[in-house]
Amino acid sequence: MISLCPACHARVHRTKAVRAAMPPLLLVLWREQHPKGHEQKQLDFTKVAELRLKAVPLF
Repeated sequence: MISLCPACHARVHRTKAVRAAMPPLLLVLWREQHPKGHEQKQLDFTKVAELRLKAVPLF
């Protein structure tokens, strides 16, 4: 059995679609309650910092 605080309980049971980041455990619980619900995927921008831009002369 997992006990949730009132705020997390409300997020799991009342949220119809996940649009903001949730901890992994809450996502699992939410998916159990809403098997066909919509979930916005979180983008990982940490890898973008690894990319280096190449300077190109405009003229």
